[in-house]
Amino acid sequence: MLSGMIIANRFTLRSPGAWTVDGAESWTAHDARLDAPVTLLVSTDRDPDDVAAALTGVRAARDPRLARIVAVGVADVPVDTDDADSDPAASTERRAFAAVALPADLTAADFLGSRVLPAPLARLLIQRVADTLEAAASIGLAHGALHPSQVGVTARGRVVVAGAGLAGAFASTGADAAATSASDARRLAAMFAAAVTALDVPLDEEYADLIEDLPLTDALTGRERRLVDSALRDRYPGAVTNVVSVLGSTVDATLSALRTQLVRFPRVLEYPPELEPEPELEPEALPGVLPAEGEEVDQWELERLLEEREISEIPTIAEAFFDLLHRRFPASARITAALERAHARATGGPRVNGARWTMIALFVFVAVLAVVAVGRFRAPFNPGYDLNNPPPQSYPAFTFSPSPSPSDSPSAP
Repeated sequence: MLSGMIIANRFTLRSPGAWTVDGAESWTAHDARLDAPVTLLVSTDRDPDDVAAALTGVRAARDPRLARIVAVGVADVPVDTDDADSDPAASTERRAFAAVALPADLTAADFLGSRVLPAPLARLLIQRVADTLEAAASIGLAHGALHPSQVGVTARGRVVVAGAGLAGAFASTGADAAATSASDARRLAAMFAAAVTALDVPLDEEYADLIEDLPLTDALTGRERRLVDSALRDRYPGAVTNVVSVLGSTVDATLSALRTQLVRFPRVLEYPPELEPEPELEPEALPGVLPAEGEEVDQWELERLLEEREISEIPTIAEAFFDLLHRRFPASARITAALERAHARATGGPRVNGARWTMIALFVFVAVLAVVAVGRFRAPFNPGYDLNNPPPQSYPAFTFSPSPSPSDSPSAP
């Protein structure tokens, strides 16, 4: 497939995507029907009907923290052929596809590896992603192919994860729960390490000697430091729960302020004088730790990115109230905690199964209506008069010639 191709008369391919899903090709595409960018995954080696059936099941499972799958189906996709004179119709294959809406607002790929996040904020981000993965797994959508570009943070602090369940639908073999959890744990640990170091994780072997001397913030716990050290050396925990158990407190942290606070976070770690690398090490040799000579911190581009990706989300009354207080008193732990609880209540999905109660109410209504109708049908007929002596009928007076009615007669002088 090439850029510019149109799939299913709807999706125009733009460029290869960043997602890595076994059994599928990833593309960024434009949805002509919704007039919006999407990520398009096209199957490569499985029977397209089987993949489409699996994708339909994934699409049917919904959660407010999961990005929406806007379309699934089977389409004739152009394939590369060596024969230039071959029939274009014969150079197509039936392949299954899935179009996934991009996570709203800022994605983790926009700032991981380029900004050093405070420890509580990094913890909260990873915990929210882990909670979303757990919620997806509870409805049968294991992830196993997590990427920072699939993690979005909205203006209200809601974490949206895309791609849950797609790896199992496209893969030729069933998803192994342990392997899926290990894959997610690997990505979560790498995301946490990238958040607190602004480094590309893992580091190359030639920089292994610098890992122990990285000037990590004192806010990290000892277990978190060991997690970062292992991730930088390409060693990861075996399960998502192992990553979450390492993370410390998230007091004074809220993701609703991430979009406005991001420009204030440093781009690189700052070495104390006694830990500066050796002079023979070129500054640009370790990207993200030491800025190159003459490099200026350009905040305009990031601010412009945030403005362009601004969307309007209607907050609840509690969210709006505590957000106003948080802007006025950003250091208050109680206000921040109350704001996070308001976000969790608003974005955690309904606590009551509305479909179940709607069906119960409908059943009760139909039952009452049936009882009333049967009672009316079986009730005896009571006309209100004696059937053997009906009242006489009243008829107008009979005349043999036209005569005016009493109302039309002239009044007497």
